[in-house]
Amino acid sequence: MLAAYFAVVLATPELWLWLAAKEGPFEHLGHMALVVAVALWVGVALRAARRPRALAIGVALYLGLALLEEIDWGAVYGVDLGHSLVARLTGGSPNFHNAQKSHASLAGWSVAWMSAPMLLFFGLPLTPLSKLWRGLAPAASLAVEGASFLAAALLTVLVDGLPLLERRLGYVPRAGAGDPIGAPLGFFQIAFYVAWALVAWRALRQLRGAEPASGVG
Repeated sequence: MLAAYFAVVLATPELWLWLAAKEGPFEHLGHMALVVAVALWVGVALRAARRPRALAIGVALYLGLALLEEIDWGAVYGVDLGHSLVARLTGGSPNFHNAQKSHASLAGWSVAWMSAPMLLFFGLPLTPLSKLWRGLAPAASLAVEGASFLAAALLTVLVDGLPLLERRLGYVPRAGAGDPIGAPLGFFQIAFYVAWALVAWRALRQLRGAEPASGVG
């Protein structure tokens, strides 16, 4: 993804601006990845035991909130799933995270509601608290997943802040939104959402594999 990002941005910045535009192809791909991730985590919640089920429900609700925020509470697709209420609460913003007044505050909001849960989920198995995680997680944790996520997060921060690419893309705020045009964050968000979906898919496979054994016991 990083190689593709540099190739497209540096060679054809106009194409990148179209791909990463507000409600452009990348955003719609992100919506699709989120829908799949939510569906898979609901499946995990239906199959998991009590404590892992609580975690799976929490992840499904969190991803569902992320999906509603990404589609502006239905407005992107012409359906009101709370859009009118959010607009009243935020003074006209289509969602909560774009109600921030500056790019700096928008970044802080994104860290609080998006990055922190992901860091906890993928990073906890890498810490001494991994024993606690084994009692909560619906699937065995893999250190490679945590390390891969942390590496992807660091790359996102690095690429998002490169002055060269900011100048190349004309890094300016969107009117009234505070979200930079052509920012690479949306591109890498797809990878994060796919990561959530893949972990749920692996959890479902493990749970299905354990069902016959538990039935015999």
